[in-house]
Amino acid sequence: MMLYNRVSNAQLQLRRVAVSAPFLRPLTCHAAAEATPEAATSSVKIDELCSGKVTKILPYFATITLDNDVPASLHISMISNERVETIEEVFAVGDELKAVVVSIARRTGVRLSTKVLELVPGQMKTDKQAVFASADKGLAQHLVKKKEMMEQRRQALSHLQVGSVVTGTVKTRRKDGWLIALDGVSALVPNFNQRLDFTQSLERGRSVQVLCCAGHK
Repeated sequence: MMLYNRVSNAQLQLRRVAVSAPFLRPLTCHAAAEATPEAATSSVKIDELCSGKVTKILPYFATITLDNDVPASLHISMISNERVETIEEVFAVGDELKAVVVSIARRTGVRLSTKVLELVPGQMKTDKQAVFASADKGLAQHLVKKKEMMEQRRQALSHLQVGSVVTGTVKTRRKDGWLIALDGVSALVPNFNQRLDFTQSLERGRSVQVLCCAGHK
C-alpha cells in the first residue's frame, strides 16, 4: 500500500506536511519536531543547567524546586539513558540535583532532564553524584549532539523536494495518529479524516513510500 506525502517549500521549514493516497481524502500530517516553547517563566531557558531539590515523587515524575524557586518536573524517562523502573531507584525526597531544562510550556511547565548529562549511559543509576560533578561536560556534550541532530533534520528536510518519492517507516501509534519516520523527520498522520481500512493496515516497522508535492497547514 502506498502513502503519499505532500510537502510545500514554505512548510518544509515548519516541518508540516500533508498526507494523502489515491483512494483517500487528504490527511494532514504534522512532523514531530520540537515545538517553540511558550515561556512559563523568564527565570529559566531551554538548555540551561539548573540546580534544585526533589520535593515530591509520583509514579512517573518527580517534582523539583529549582534554586531560584521555579517549580519544575523530571519524568522517569528523562532520568537516565538506561531504563529506570521507579524514580525511588535514583532519587528520594530532599535529594539535590543538577539537570538541564529541555522544555518550557504553559501547559506542562518546566521539564528537566538528567540523562542528557550522562557521559556514560546508565551512570545516573550507579553514581549520580559523578554525573552532577561533571555536569558542565555533560551539558557541552548534549549541546553538540543537539546541534548535530538539528543539522540532520535540516538536511533531511532539504531532501524532501516537490515531486520526489521517498521511503518512510511506520514508527508507532499515538492517541492522535501514526508516527512515520521519513529519513530523519518524523511525520504524524492524524486520526481524523482517516479511513478505517487504511489505519488498520499500518503496523510498526512497515515500509511505506511517500510522494512529496504541494502541502497545506
